[in-house]
Amino acid sequence: MLSGFKRGDITGSVGLSTNDARDALVNANGEVDAIPLNSGVYAIFNLDHIKDHKIRRALLLAIDRPELLEQMSVGEAKPSELNTPIAPGIYTSIDGMKQEGFNKETAAKLIGRDLKLNVVALADSDYEIVANYLAEKWREIGVDVMVTAVDKSNIQQNCLIPRSYDVLVTQLQLGADSDVYAYWHSSNIKPQGLNFANYSSPVVDMALFGGRTALSSATRETKTKSFVEQWLIDIPAIALYQPNLYYLHSPNVKSITSAPLVDATSRYRDVYLWTVETRNLYKTP
Repeated sequence: MLSGFKRGDITGSVGLSTNDARDALVNANGEVDAIPLNSGVYAIFNLDHIKDHKIRRALLLAIDRPELLEQMSVGEAKPSELNTPIAPGIYTSIDGMKQEGFNKETAAKLIGRDLKLNVVALADSDYEIVANYLAEKWREIGVDVMVTAVDKSNIQQNCLIPRSYDVLVTQLQLGADSDVYAYWHSSNIKPQGLNFANYSSPVVDMALFGGRTALSSATRETKTKSFVEQWLIDIPAIALYQPNLYYLHSPNVKSITSAPLVDATSRYRDVYLWTVETRNLYKTP
């Protein structure tokens, strides 16, 4: 897509990686729009392998997430801060909840023993870049880290289904509501399930079920907040950032105006407003 844009074969391209978006800004003679997605990039712990809560807390404290946002920036645009398993902007009571911040000294003390980690990410993706950043920070506190970049054609069968990782760096689609049952409820701890952390908590299970079946928005918010509170205590994953959709286009193309987007295909919801050229067709006297 990027090569086609540079040749002038196309006037717009979506789905660029961070590195391609940077390349486009410098070399493609176009414009790059960064539109937030209702998704989250997470470092998900396999709790069957990393059972010690102190270790998971140490790995969280070792990550300088504001620094990571800068590293994943494209020009002036950078990903948005993310702290929970719920998309920002749904409940203000949850938007204010935070993970613990960067504290390298405490992290080093909590590790306390030899630790080896296999961090898995999709090859040639932003997640591989993030995985290498995490590995660098965890090595600084004494962890022996190997990053395994897996091809798209193999990752499902070789890694996700058998849960062959200690840490998985991936993106979860959070959607426009607070229902993330599929990712964190214990019923989805199965080979084809999406609970990649193998996370099981009676408190979380009750809160997730209550949230998705509640009829009132107030009850749904209360249940969802209870889930997030326990999620932040248990640390089955680290919320790293809310990613952007990068859209490369010629200067005369005017298209995506809505933000954030639920997912990449949501950009078409105002397609009737897209233009390539504009001009006055009628002038009043």
